[in-house]
Amino acid sequence: MGGTRLTCGAVSLAAVQAEPEPATGFLVVRASGAAAAAAAMAGAGARPESVQLLMRCPIRCAMPVTATAAGCSLIVQPAGEGQAVVMLTAAGLSIGFGELRPLMFQPVRVEPPLRSLFTGAVVHVLAAVEVLEPHGLEHHLRGLAELVVRSALRAELNRVDARQSRRREALAYIRTNLADPDLDADRVAAALFMGGTQTRADKANEAVGLIEAEIKRLAEQGPTSDELEKSKSYLKGSYPLNFDTSTKIAGQLVQLQVDDLGIDYWDRRNGLIDSVTLEDVKRVASRLLNGGVLFTVVGRTHPANAAKQGG
Repeated sequence: MGGTRLTCGAVSLAAVQAEPEPATGFLVVRASGAAAAAAAMAGAGARPESVQLLMRCPIRCAMPVTATAAGCSLIVQPAGEGQAVVMLTAAGLSIGFGELRPLMFQPVRVEPPLRSLFTGAVVHVLAAVEVLEPHGLEHHLRGLAELVVRSALRAELNRVDARQSRRREALAYIRTNLADPDLDADRVAAALFMGGTQTRADKANEAVGLIEAEIKRLAEQGPTSDELEKSKSYLKGSYPLNFDTSTKIAGQLVQLQVDDLGIDYWDRRNGLIDSVTLEDVKRVASRLLNGGVLFTVVGRTHPANAAKQGG
């Protein structure tokens, strides 16, 4: 039985350094073995010889460290500012190419609790690796890889289901209102809760992560009292801007009739907004946002590509 090997300093980390560093909060999954890429794309049932997980973690590491035990290895590469890129390689996982497919060929978002679990496990291994029994360490690393892969896979499949559901809703809304001459992208967006933002290419993943985290918070906890009051103030204070041109006034009059709001709606509107309670908003947020959100990113998000293309 091979022993545990721990190396610090000038170690061979070509596998980590050859790949671009993953963005914070994202997992990169790679599989090795004969014709691994073709098998993954085809969704074959065979299992990969080994699976590599690459993730950026908040680990303070002064120099590169690698620990190996039989069919598993753990490599930690400092990435500056209290961060490190961790590559965990494990052989003999129970998951096949067909199951791995949703996680391959693209960075996959990992929820904070799973990132914390992975980071904590890596830190504990590094702290005690010199006294760990090799056979036990091998099983521990393999189990950690299996847990992270399967947990990330379940979360990704849930996101895919949510995206497909949103697409079906969008298509159904468009078909229902296809004869409406006023149907446009803004109407579809308003009906399906859509929005947009712009950012630098190298910040795209970070922006998506922040938006996802905020939507998740609203779905699970709802807004705070202060956020609700600021929203009410905005809705009431910004509304007169919808009447500063003849075109806008005409549009408001048409919408008033389309939505059957009544000729006195403008007199009642502020009172209706003020009557909404925090419990009302939390209930609706839970119903509308629990399915996750669909993101469409236009342009290159890879830091290296962004630099080559000029941002």
